[in-house]
Amino acid sequence: MVTSAVRTDEAGQASGATNAIREIGGVLGIALLAAVFSARGSYATPSAFVDGFVPALTIGAITVVIGAAAALLIPPRHRATVTALNPTVEAA
Repeated sequence: MVTSAVRTDEAGQASGATNAIREIGGVLGIALLAAVFSARGSYATPSAFVDGFVPALTIGAITVVIGAAAALLIPPRHRATVTALNPTVEAA
């Protein structure tokens, strides 16, 4: 989606920025889930582990659902629009 929204000569920069943002999101997601786990549970006993794991898993699942809903709201790009932005792409 990102690389189709920029000129062909900017595709590498757009791809690099997208990958950097994805990596930062992954790091922040792990940090958030670890913070939730450590606030609610521990590794001391199996029940303490579950006490931390369940809320962390719930927050992770909610985040995935919100992300999927946001992805479904992205309007589709029509082939003519992509061709207009990138004249090297042949119309089908």
